Amino acid sequence: MLRTGQKEKTIIPARSECLIQGVPEVPGQFRYAVTDFSSYVSQKAVLVAVTLVDLEMEAIPVIVLNLNNKPKILDKGDVIATCEPVVDIIVRPQEFSGAQHLPSTLENFQILNEEQRTVVRKLLNEFQNLFSACDADVGRCNMTQHRINTGDHPPIKQ
Repeated sequence: MLRTGQKEKTIIPARSECLIQGVPEVPGQFRYAVTDFSSYVSQKAVLVAVTLVDLEMEAIPVIVLNLNNKPKILDKGDVIATCEPVVDIIVRPQEFSGAQHLPSTLENFQILNEEQRTVVRKLLNEFQNLFSACDADVGRCNMTQHRINTGDHPPIKQ
């Protein structure tokens, strides 16, 4: 649970959001958590944004929203959010094997004889790290910059 860490009551204006300081009720149980609104705060008609927080921080930022037409008051020490522990999930990317893509690539080179295909296969294997394996590993290159002179007209992006 997170309680308000403000030194006095907090007034949340009507139809607005505020960033307030939260303090863990029982520190040290776990390091990272996802905040969610507690039933106590929902009784006051205030919403709490779901956020990933580091519970070892001195001040834990909590976003609260007041969707009503009247200001809402949170007293010092009020419970503002519950904390669900975050379990580390490590996803290991699959290793790319250029050999899997080579046969289909080489089939497109029908005009090459067997000796030329061997040379191409060797080059593709040697420089396989230069080729994209899928759409996810395509990035941007900032090694070269270019400019197109558009005169006194501002460039447009289409």
